[in-house]
Amino acid sequence: MEKTCLSAFFQTNSESAQRALNADTVLITGMLTNQCVVATSKDAMFCDFKLTVIEESTGTPMPHLRDTRIEMMHGGWCAVRGLESTLGEISQFSIIY
Repeated sequence: MEKTCLSAFFQTNSESAQRALNADTVLITGMLTNQCVVATSKDAMFCDFKLTVIEESTGTPMPHLRDTRIEMMHGGWCAVRGLESTLGEISQFSIIY
């Protein structure tokens, strides 16, 4: 999938790809936390997905912007979790294709 703007859901096939897999949860990582990660997480929320942002897998050249956006997302519309706890949780699932 090629992203053409800040959100990975805006004018892409991301939602339909997730639906085809019967996914109800989206894990979000990426650069420019204050822009792309926030935009993607909001659009995924508007599509009624459960969201988890992997905190250590986000970043921006201006850390103060990252930190405030992580706090905003966590207090607003999605879970923000650590990589280790998320990987531990994922390892408990069987993935069926």
